Parts: sequence; C-alpha cells; structure tokens
Amino acid sequence: MKYNDYSKNKHCECGELITNKSKRCQKCANKKSIKIRIKNRRSYEGISNPNSKNGTKIEKGYIYIYMPKHPNADKRHYIKRANLVMEKKLDRYLKKGEVVHHKNSIRDDDRPENLKLFSSNGEHTKFEEQKRNKKTGRYELKGVK
Repeated sequence: MKYNDYSKNKHCECGELITNKSKRCQKCANKKSIKIRIKNRRSYEGISNPNSKNGTKIEKGYIYIYMPKHPNADKRHYIKRANLVMEKKLDRYLKKGEVVHHKNSIRDDDRPENLKLFSSNGEHTKFEEQKRNKKTGRYELKGVK
C-alpha cells in the first residue's frame, strides 16, 4: 500500500481514492475477496464432508455408501448397501431396472439371506400386492402383530 500518511486523502495502489477505513479501495477489496474465496473452496463430497459418517448416510431407512467410481451410483456418488451385498452375492453388477427386495421389510437389514432380486420394478410390485390384505388394503407382516 502506497500512500502518504501525512495527507488526509489516501489512495490505493491502483490510484483510487480510499473512502472507507480499510486500506484498500472497494474495487481492489472485491477482487481480493473473490480470489480468497476461490482459493479456500473445498470439495465436501462423501468422506470429506464434515457431516459424513465415514462415507455412509441413511435416507428413508436405507443405508447408502459413498462409492464415486461405482457404475450404478447416483449423481451424488452413493449406492444402497443392499445393492452392494446383492452384487457381491451374484458376483456381478446389477443390471439396469433390477430391484433388490428385503424379505422381512426391514430396510437396513442387508444380510444376503434377507435379500431377493427382481428383474423389474413391475415384478417387484406384483410380489408386494400378493402380500397385501384384500379387505384392509394393508400389508401383512409375518411375526409382527
């Protein structure tokens, strides 16, 4: 900063008159703050997010795992843990449209013996309709009163 301490009118390095109490004119201060914001910008996806639980999250009862390189991951790079367990069981990636079903209807119970694979969502819906009570329209869960 080059300005004469004895004069009342202070000028910035760029030659602009300083009107506020800061040591820079408004034009230079804005440029500097933009550079600082760009420099300090971080990626907060997945594990680097301060709210992350080691790359896992729970939404609507399902457990999602952060896997940015997985071909079936969503746009935020997460995939359902049940899908990963089924893929490991089948030793292949799930095809587009395949649906993993929890037999006991507990969404976070991802044991291989509790999962069933359907080739399409329509097939899964037909299976779910068979479990519905015709009179009440509610699902009948085994072992639950």
